[in-house]
Amino acid sequence: MKNMVFCLYLFASLLLVVACAKEKETIPDKSLKVVQLLLPDTLTLTYQTTLVDETNNLSLTFDSVLSESRCPVGVVCCWQGNVAVKLTLKKGTIEYPFILDSYFLPDTTVGGYDFHFLDATPYPDINKPMDVSEYQVQLVMGQ
Repeated sequence: MKNMVFCLYLFASLLLVVACAKEKETIPDKSLKVVQLLLPDTLTLTYQTTLVDETNNLSLTFDSVLSESRCPVGVVCCWQGNVAVKLTLKKGTIEYPFILDSYFLPDTTVGGYDFHFLDATPYPDINKPMDVSEYQVQLVMGQ
């Protein structure tokens, strides 16, 4: 009986080793978009996507929406509100996270590059719930 249990254990171990030795399939990352930046350039980034400029060893990622307080369509507000987004510039192996804001901080310089916030869509609407995955940010990147 001990030999049978040992054989089953050995067989199960062998199957586990063979299963683990299989190469993982590479799934293309749909969040990466390869571009060549010709600065200054107007860029549109979709939520949680990355633009990659392999020629200049640069990438720019739209990480998250930090705040959304723009006055929704269908509402009368005393202030226009603002939207703030977190982005990350990667230059070689160095990452530069930064924030752009439609009102308080529309311009910044990061890693030797200038950024200017243009717009974020969709615009809030009182009759339609916001889905963060639909966000796009438009900005100008220059040197």
